[in-house]
Amino acid sequence: FGIGNRNTGCNPPNDGAGGTLRLMWYNDNKRVYFIPYVYYYGMPGQCGDKFGKSYPSTGMSSYS
Repeated sequence: FGIGNRNTGCNPPNDGAGGTLRLMWYNDNKRVYFIPYVYYYGMPGQCGDKFGKSYPSTGMSSYS
């Protein structure tokens, strides 16, 4: 999802004119999970902020 300039690619919206939200899907052979990846004004780093969160936060998830 994007708004304004739809910042991505380690290009933070330092001017406050845009942002993006993505859900990144990971499978590390132990579990399948989503991580938020967000660009927003005032974010702490250069590349997308993951907020230290994942869903599900722990445990094994498998899908057939």
